[in-house]
Amino acid sequence: MRTDVKMARQPTSLTRAEQGSREWDRALDRVEQSAELALQTYSNVHRGTGQFSVISTVLYEQARNVALDCLGLRKENFTIVFTSPYGAERLSAWLPVRPVHVISSGEAGLPLGIRALVLKRRHHHSGVPPVTGGGVVKLVGAHSVVWDDCPSRFEAGTPNLIGVVAFVCALRTLGRRAPGCSSMPSLTMESVLHADEASFVRGRALLDSLRQTALGRGMAIPTTHGLRPYANLDNAASTPALGPVWDVVRRAWRQPSGGDGIAQEVKHIVADYVGASLDQYDVIFTANATEALNILARGLELAWGSTSRPVVVNTDMEHHSNDLPWRYISGATLVRLPVDDEGFADIAALDDLLRGALQAGWQPKLVTISGASNVLGSLNDLASIARTAHAHGALVGVDAAQLVAHRPVDMSATGIDFLAFSAHKVYAPFGSGALVFRRGTLGFAPDELQAIRQMGSENVAGLAAMGQAFLLLKQVGLDVVTAEEMELTGHLIDGLRAIPEITVFGVTDRRSSRFAHRTGVVSFSVRTVPHNLAALMLAELGGVGVRHGCFCAHLIAKRLMGIARWRERLAELGFGLFPRFTEEVAPGIVRASLGIENSMADVDRLVATMREIVAEPLSWDQRLLATTYNGDPHPPATDVGREIAGVARAISTQVYGPV
Repeated sequence: MRTDVKMARQPTSLTRAEQGSREWDRALDRVEQSAELALQTYSNVHRGTGQFSVISTVLYEQARNVALDCLGLRKENFTIVFTSPYGAERLSAWLPVRPVHVISSGEAGLPLGIRALVLKRRHHHSGVPPVTGGGVVKLVGAHSVVWDDCPSRFEAGTPNLIGVVAFVCALRTLGRRAPGCSSMPSLTMESVLHADEASFVRGRALLDSLRQTALGRGMAIPTTHGLRPYANLDNAASTPALGPVWDVVRRAWRQPSGGDGIAQEVKHIVADYVGASLDQYDVIFTANATEALNILARGLELAWGSTSRPVVVNTDMEHHSNDLPWRYISGATLVRLPVDDEGFADIAALDDLLRGALQAGWQPKLVTISGASNVLGSLNDLASIARTAHAHGALVGVDAAQLVAHRPVDMSATGIDFLAFSAHKVYAPFGSGALVFRRGTLGFAPDELQAIRQMGSENVAGLAAMGQAFLLLKQVGLDVVTAEEMELTGHLIDGLRAIPEITVFGVTDRRSSRFAHRTGVVSFSVRTVPHNLAALMLAELGGVGVRHGCFCAHLIAKRLMGIARWRERLAELGFGLFPRFTEEVAPGIVRASLGIENSMADVDRLVATMREIVAEPLSWDQRLLATTYNGDPHPPATDVGREIAGVARAISTQVYGPV
C-alpha cells in the first residue's frame, strides 16, 4: 500500500502540452454531457407548446445570459444575437453601430460555425434585416411585414440550439482562449463519417433500429395523467437527432483538423443524395435553408444586374424563407402563382403567367417553389414546373426543407436549378444546411463565393452530422420511409376527421390520386377550442408536442382560415400598440407532423387526446375565439404547466450550472 501511495505522489511525467490536452478532454466531456442532455429534450425553439419546446426555449434564452455572464456584462444593458459566420458578416455591415463584441465558437475550441454578437439594448435596430425568413417577423401580409424585435429579428431560420449550448458551455468552462488539442488520436475522414455499426443493415430493419436511437424518444414528462413518454409530432419544425448522427458529431468535435476533408466528402454525399452531378452543380454549405435561400437571392440579384426587368414567381403557400428574400431584390417584380386549397399549383396557369410576362416586356428569371408545403404537406410536380419554366427562359429553385427527408429528389433528371434545405429537418439538428446550384448561375465574384464557401464549411461537426443523416436515410430507402409515412398519415387524418368538431386541411381522401402526393404534415382546426389552447391541452393532457399558429407561412394559413384584409390591418395596428396581447390572440390553426421515430401509438394518442379536449367544457368566450380562429389571450395556468416550467429550469441548471 505504501508503494502505491508513493507512486501516486510522484511528479507527473506529462508535458505541459499533454496536461493541456487532458484538461481539454475533461472540459469537452462536460460540454458533451450538457449537449446530450439538451438533445434529450430537443425541439424547435420559441414557437412550440409541447414540453420539449418549452425546455428548448428556456435553454436557448438562458444561453444569452450565460454568454453575457462570461463577458461580465449585464443583460439589462446588452443582448446577444446568435448567428452564423455569414449572418454575422451581413449583420455587422448593416448595423449603424458596430457590435460591442463578436465571439466565435472557434475561440472556445469547437468547430460549430457560430458567432455571438453582443449588442447594446438601447440602440434602435429598425428596417429590413440583412437576412430575412422564418422567425424574424410577427406578421406577414401580401404587401406588408411587421418585423420582430431584437434579437429575434436577426436570427433568421431555426437556431442551432445544440451548437449554442455547446458553445456557451465551452465558453464558460475554458473562456476565450486558444483552443486545446484533444489527446484522443486523430481519426480519418472515413472513421468520422463511415464508422456506424448499422452500415450492414438496410431497409425496414434499419428504420426500426434507427427509431429506437432517436434521442429523447420515450422520455417521461409530466402530464395531467402523470408521467408519460413524450410523443413528438412536430417534425416539420425540427427533428430529433438519431444516435449514430450524435456519435458522428462527438467524433468531429474531437478532431484537431480535417474540416476540409469532411466538407469535401459531405459535398459528394449531398450531391449524390439529391441527384446533382457535380460537373453541372456545385454545393455551398449554410446554417439552414433560410440562409441558403438568402444567399441564392443575393447571388441571382448580382447575376441579373440592372439591365433586365426580372420577374420572380413563387406561390401563395411559401414559407417566409422562400418569400421574404425575393421581395427585396432591387428592380425585380415578385408574382405569386395561386395554388388550390389542397396546396397544388396549376401548371397551365404558370405557363400563362410566364407567357404574359414576356409579352409585357418583362424577363421571367426564376420560378421558386416549396418542394413540400409545411402547412398542407402537398408535393407539387417539380418536373412539370421545371419544363414550363425553362420553356420561357426561367430557372427553377426549390425550397426542399420539408422534402428531402420524405421523398427522393433528382435534380438532374427533374431539371431543378437550385435546391435549399436544412439538416435539422433530417435528424441532424446541428446547424447545417446547403444550397445546391447549377454552375455559372450566381453572380458572386470568385473571392466572395470562396468566402461564403469557407464560412459555410466552418461548422465541421454540423456537416458531418448532415452527411451521416443522408447516408442513413439512403440505406433505409426513401421508398420505405414513404410507405410508413403514408400509412401513419392516413391513420391520423381518418382519426381526426372522425371528430365532428375538427376540420382537416389539404388532401384528406385516401382514395384520391393526390393522396400519394402529400407528406405527413397534417394541419387542422377545432371549431370549439382556440388553436393555442388546443395545442397546450395536447401537451398537458397527452404529452403530445405539436405546433400552432401560421407556421411561418402566413399567406396560405390566413387563406385557409378566410382571414379578411381588414383583420390583417387590425393585427398590424395591434402589434404596434399592444404587441404582447395581439400575439396571443393572433389567428392560427394546429399542425401535427410525422417523422421516422413516430408510431401508430403516437397517432392514436394524439387522436384520443383530441377527443378528450373537445369533450372539455369551455367558456363561451373561448368557443367564440375558436370560431374566428383566434387564440385565447388567457390560457389557464395549471399544475402541470408549473411542473413543466420547473423541469425546464432544472434542466437548464444541469446544462449550464447556476448563472
